[in-house]
Amino acid sequence: MDKSSISKICVDDFAIRKRYTYGTVMIDLETHRVVDIMNSRETEKVAEWLKTYPNIQVISRDGASTYANASSLSHPEAYQISDRFHLFKNLSEAFSRFLMRQFPARIEIPSNKGAATIEMAALYETRNLSQRIRFAKQKRKEGYTISEIALCMHLGETTKIYKVARRQNPTR
Repeated sequence: MDKSSISKICVDDFAIRKRYTYGTVMIDLETHRVVDIMNSRETEKVAEWLKTYPNIQVISRDGASTYANASSLSHPEAYQISDRFHLFKNLSEAFSRFLMRQFPARIEIPSNKGAATIEMAALYETRNLSQRIRFAKQKRKEGYTISEIALCMHLGETTKIYKVARRQNPTR
């Protein structure tokens, strides 16, 4: 490959053996093809490697200081830009921090006890089981279905009051 024809590159690291050995890959930004690979990501070695490509004008890289320093040492006049992945990652993290500052983690919902219906007011006032059963029976006499009574009292089908009201009139 003619090294003088390469002018815009992307430099990134990859794991040869995770947490132990890493390498660096160079990709041509115009053709999207791998140009070169080396088995190190040390600043001095990467800088020497980049110097062998004399016409580099743009270097796309991640935020690591290793590649920033190597790019500055080898091609100080070249533009250093963030690669697409890290650009979007940093943007989404900044947006997430902004949202966390603007909106609290907990949102309080104001109580609407003053605007409660008569049924809900009765539900709030009935504290013991016998009163709640009488409330359910009264609603049944008024023509409420079992499902409506359970919904009104925030009950499930396994609740004792639901079963008592159901025994009164097994049809829904």
